Amino acid sequence: MTRFKCLIIFFICFFLSFIFSSCNFFRAQDNTTKALSDSISISQLLIKAYKWHENNYGDFDIIVRDTLQIGLDTSKFKSTIKELRKTNYFSTSFIDNFERMGQKVDRILRSSPKPDEINFPFQGYDIWTNMQDVIEWDKFKIKQLSIAGDSAILKWIIDDYYYPTGPYLVTFKFENNQWKISSLEGFDYYAF
Repeated sequence: MTRFKCLIIFFICFFLSFIFSSCNFFRAQDNTTKALSDSISISQLLIKAYKWHENNYGDFDIIVRDTLQIGLDTSKFKSTIKELRKTNYFSTSFIDNFERMGQKVDRILRSSPKPDEINFPFQGYDIWTNMQDVIEWDKFKIKQLSIAGDSAILKWIIDDYYYPTGPYLVTFKFENNQWKISSLEGFDYYAF
C-alpha cells in the first residue's frame, strides 16, 4: 500500500471517529435537555395540581344523619371525578384508584353506619399532603426527583422550623404525550 493510500485511510478513519463522537455528544446533550424539560414539566404539573386541589377541596363528602355517617355523597363524588378528568393532570390509574377508594368508603358506611367521628384518613388530615394545616407554599421544597423512561418519582417536604414534614411521595407517568400524576402517597386504597 502506498503512503498516499495509508494517509487517505487514516483521514477517513479520523473523520468517521470525529463524526461518531460528535453524534454521541449531541445525543448526550439531547438527553440532558430532555431531562431538564421533563423536570420542569413535572414540577409545574405538581404545582398546578395542588393549586387546583386548594380551590376544589371535597374529595370524599360523607352524608351524616342523626350523628351517623351513612354513606358517600355519590353525586358530589361523581362530580369530583369529572373535575379530576377535566384537569388533565392525573393519569387513568390515579383516577381509577380514586374512584375505587370512594366506592370502598361508600360500601363500608352503607353496610354498617359509623358514628360521626374520624373513621377514614381523609377525615383527620388532607390526604393530598398528609397535613392538617394549610400549606405555606413558600416553604415547599422538592427533595428528590428521579425520572426513568416514562415514569418519575418525586418527594417533597415543607421546610419549616416549627412544623417540618417528612417527604411526601408522588409518582408520575408519561401518558398521552404528557406527564400526569399517577399516585399520591395519601391515596392508599388499603389504608381505607
